[in-house]
Amino acid sequence: MTLYNLVTIIKDIASNQPNVGSVAEGNIYDINTNPSVRYANITLTQGTHTQDEMFDHYNFTIFYTDRLVDDMEENRLQIQSIGKEVLSNIIYLLSEQYDIEYQGITIQPFTQRFTDETAGVYFTITFDVPKDIICGEDY
Repeated sequence: MTLYNLVTIIKDIASNQPNVGSVAEGNIYDINTNPSVRYANITLTQGTHTQDEMFDHYNFTIFYTDRLVDDMEENRLQIQSIGKEVLSNIIYLLSEQYDIEYQGITIQPFTQRFTDETAGVYFTITFDVPKDIICGEDY
């Protein structure tokens, strides 16, 4: 599976999550300062990728961001809780449906002002994808 394939699959799974208004890949600040962003937003940001003989190791930070409203303190915790569940669902479906292993998940809640006052969580994760190895006929 290529990097392109992996990003496309993650975006597909994320788009099908309840209440997700938009999904993007790129810089979290560029995406969430766009006034037309639809919340809740999922953003994939690439990290440093590595490989070995058997696997490609793809590192990502995956953000769940939603707009704070009304009672901001109660809303903040609710958004962070929902965000953790949504991102966990994405990871679970990715590993179950596409047999992709993962490691090193860290979960960080945040509150951040972009164009709007927002809250959410982000996961830092490494996906271990078996390489598509083509052997010669004489192998």
